[in-house]
Amino acid sequence: MTTTDFSTLISESNALTAHLAPNDLPSLHLGFEQIEAQARRLIARQPTVPADTGKAYVQQQDNA
Repeated sequence: MTTTDFSTLISESNALTAHLAPNDLPSLHLGFEQIEAQARRLIARQPTVPADTGKAYVQQQDNA
């Protein structure tokens, strides 16, 4: 993307949200490292699914 593409994108984005009061939208002031760290924390909190769940399902279907 070029600078003009980003400028156009920002202008269009601002036009889409112009009807909202400034306090209705949260402001985001995070660096990429902070965003990555938060994403990793969220992923770590997700319950894990055993890798062989799909195999067990297929085996059950084959035996039925």
